[in-house]
Amino acid sequence: MNIPTTLKHKPIVMSETYEPIDGRFVRNTGAKGLSLGSPCRGMP
Repeated sequence: MNIPTTLKHKPIVMSETYEPIDGRFVRNTGAKGLSLGSPCRGMP
């Protein structure tokens, strides 16, 4: 999965293959990717 680049935060940590490492929900999750970041103020 490609993480969208139109998010309203600046990505700091991204995982485009989060499904196989999602703890107890491994391979049975709705989270295919994960992006953690800091908010960008003033974005539309």
